[in-house]
Amino acid sequence: MYGQRDIGKELEIEIGEERARITRVGDLCRYERSGVEKLFTCGDSIYLYPLPPINVPVKLFNHIYFKLENSIAIGPEEEVEGFIAMPVEVGVFASSEGGIIDILSPKPPKYALYGSPEQGLIGRYVRTRFYKSRFEADTFTAVTPITITNTTDNWVEITRIVVPAVRVRLYYRDSNVRASSIHMSITSRATATISVTDKAPRGYVGVPPYRQEIPLGLGRFTMEWGI
Repeated sequence: MYGQRDIGKELEIEIGEERARITRVGDLCRYERSGVEKLFTCGDSIYLYPLPPINVPVKLFNHIYFKLENSIAIGPEEEVEGFIAMPVEVGVFASSEGGIIDILSPKPPKYALYGSPEQGLIGRYVRTRFYKSRFEADTFTAVTPITITNTTDNWVEITRIVVPAVRVRLYYRDSNVRASSIHMSITSRATATISVTDKAPRGYVGVPPYRQEIPLGLGRFTMEWGI
């Protein structure tokens, strides 16, 4: 699924319900899908890479808002490790090092407000379960390791997790996708600090960076409006 695709005279790409076609036009290539047509300089191949789900329909937001379908209660000064499911978008690249042509979302995106209308933020809304062990995911879902540490003296319950998506890196092997590890440090019954650790899983290939700049202040994220 992911990685290099030979163009030949014509290449058709199927991403969920999206269909795209690449054809040669002289020394250029034409990329077409519903509502999109682009010409680009091309070689023998294009590349398909999984990307964090914050680019479709347009790049407006920097966070993913996970809503847990099964909440987690954690005792004082205890820690749990597990996995959550992150949907991915698919980037079409002109080369293995960049030159992004298009980004497609196999699953219809939803967005939600975290916090107050005055001070909160809007993020890509994802419903997921917390899995204690690694689970079988489809082609368009990244298995995402997460560690949750309760640093308080109280029992706490977690129902949501907000992640700075621009810090998340994805890795692929054939049709399997893994994401960077997330750490959630609980600081009170209503607050937590989220950080992202970039460590390549064994046997997986990292997606090349596709942004030149990461917005300031997104190395970590403090959840101030409930966990």
